[in-house]
Amino acid sequence: DDVCAVSRQIAEAQPRLRVNLVSIGDGSVSTCIAENTGGRVYSSRDAGELAEAVKKASQELAAGTGCGE
Repeated sequence: DDVCAVSRQIAEAQPRLRVNLVSIGDGSVSTCIAENTGGRVYSSRDAGELAEAVKKASQELAAGTGCGE
């Protein structure tokens, strides 16, 4: 299946679910998934950027998204 179409279906079925992605290299597929679900893409081109992207994504999650409240 087309991942962009699947992400649209997920967004319709679970409108509160946001998908954040850490992309390595070309993020074209990641971008459509994040956009369709209201999430974000954290991009990286090398190991240093990857570590920073994971850190940023983790901080956003730790800051609270309202889950479990």
